[in-house]
Amino acid sequence: MDRVRAGDEQAFVALVERHRERALNIAYRYLGDRAAAEDLAQEAFVRVYERRASFRPGSEFTPWFHRILTNLCLDRLRRHDRRDDHLELLTEEDGQPEARTPEAISPPREAERGELARRVRAALMSLPERQRLAVILQHYEGLSYDAIAAALGCSRGTVDGLLSRARASLRDRLQEFLED
Repeated sequence: MDRVRAGDEQAFVALVERHRERALNIAYRYLGDRAAAEDLAQEAFVRVYERRASFRPGSEFTPWFHRILTNLCLDRLRRHDRRDDHLELLTEEDGQPEARTPEAISPPREAERGELARRVRAALMSLPERQRLAVILQHYEGLSYDAIAAALGCSRGTVDGLLSRARASLRDRLQEFLED
């Protein structure tokens, strides 16, 4: 990031390549729309370049970038005031929709997984924005509480509260399905 601050465009290209997939995954899981996620990730990198002079030398790039990205996600949802419920479950490895082969999963098992995925998506999308984003950053992206706090611009205690309330809400919404 120090080289990017100095105007090195090759360093910026390398930075984008290194963080692009993670940015896409975060935005996609939050927005539930691949095209919107791609636009938002691109916008986040444009902001990084525009605001490169404000990056403090010696700071970590990832929390700073997550803050830009999460603010854009929140702004996009506020601007559009909508909640899509077509969020796909992504694999942890590559962020692509899971490949399913006929041999891999039986039809009854596939139907059960589909219903679980639908209910999890609906429960996740029903959470308040900051709770949803905290869950996505913690569960799907594996960020620490401190990194989530940096991304959301709040304290570690606030993150703990957001995740605690989100888990309770998800548990309540999924209880009926989980008891079966």
